[in-house]
Amino acid sequence: MPQVTHHPAVGFAARLFDGSRSTAQEIEFGAANGFAAIQFRGDVDLNRPAGIQDPVAVGIALRQNRLEPTMELLIALHVNGQAEDGRTAVEILQANLPVIETLGIDLVHWHLYPTLFEDPANGERLGSLLVDLCQQGVAFAHDHGFTLGIENNPPWIHLLSGPDSCASLLQSVPGLRLVWDVNHSPTEHDEYFVDLAPHLSALHVSDTPRPEVNHHLPLGLGNIDTAAHVRAVIADGFQGPAVLEIGGLPASGG
Repeated sequence: MPQVTHHPAVGFAARLFDGSRSTAQEIEFGAANGFAAIQFRGDVDLNRPAGIQDPVAVGIALRQNRLEPTMELLIALHVNGQAEDGRTAVEILQANLPVIETLGIDLVHWHLYPTLFEDPANGERLGSLLVDLCQQGVAFAHDHGFTLGIENNPPWIHLLSGPDSCASLLQSVPGLRLVWDVNHSPTEHDEYFVDLAPHLSALHVSDTPRPEVNHHLPLGLGNIDTAAHVRAVIADGFQGPAVLEIGGLPASGG
């Protein structure tokens, strides 16, 4: 059994439900329940702003409650590399810089997927743009003092859906980190993602009834051995937060 040399900071994904739950409520919840980190969604669509409304107040609350903020940018991209509002992922990252700096966020990651993901060719075409895109993103992140990662997808997305494509991208873009969502990957991929532990900036944890993936269930309601995965990546050099991503999909109650 791998030796655990430290315990990761345990965080959770803030669920604001389009404004029906406030950021302050999520911070209070995290502090009251012993969490050390909280993941926010950044603004990704000019036509539907949904980001943090008062970053200064949120930053103060985070520091008072000793919660480490992270940011996810969940972006659907057309095969030309542009989002629905015409911006690239780099331009969306740049637009989120004021919030990143005000909140003191050190870990930001892209979760990218093709708008028409049912066609494998769309994933392949978008995948051909990733090296250049990520090189630009990493350079921007380096210039502004934070780390940029990218998240793996479930198999049907056909973009960064397996450890080989993730490893190839990491090798091509020095400084890029990976966010491994264990609930996105089938069992046979586990050992290969564990091998990428030194490149992980964060771990996303939830449960799913494998071989089905992407259910985002509370721990214990599927069959993933989360404790074993955490031990394994720590033993191989992982030092980032483990972020609970529970809910948000029909399989997990919406």
